[in-house]
Amino acid sequence: MVDNVLEYEYNRTKTLAEQADDDYVEPTITVKLSQNTAAGTGSHLFEDYFEDVEFPVSVVPCGTDYAVKINGNSMEPTIPNGAIAFVRSCPAIENNKIGLFFLDGEGYCKRLKVDHNYRKIWLVSDNPDCDDIEIKEEDYLHTFGEVLDWMGDI
Repeated sequence: MVDNVLEYEYNRTKTLAEQADDDYVEPTITVKLSQNTAAGTGSHLFEDYFEDVEFPVSVVPCGTDYAVKINGNSMEPTIPNGAIAFVRSCPAIENNKIGLFFLDGEGYCKRLKVDHNYRKIWLVSDNPDCDDIEIKEEDYLHTFGEVLDWMGDI
């Protein structure tokens, strides 16, 4: 009789737990999303408007100020074409981090590479088939922020 009661209670609580999982709705957070950021040849970063988009709280990194949709394959396989990158606004990022940059009128999502010994700066593609961009003294480079994380296309 004890075994029957235990089995009944086990099945009952298992069913209740499954129902609770089915009823759970993950909370969301609203993030401003820009639809046009290049990971390749450059784009007019932030010329288009931002749209409010709801994301599950679990996918948005702490410190995110906005998100951008990545166009191009230069950051593949790290960040795929069409991915959503979550960005923290900041005027500078650390060496070897991925960021959003404005270079001579065009916007890029690239990895920053700084060689302090030779006093050189590059915006580097993770895709070996894509060219890196060497920053020259006469270039205008502005950092919009650091890419904290990314997710596949929504």
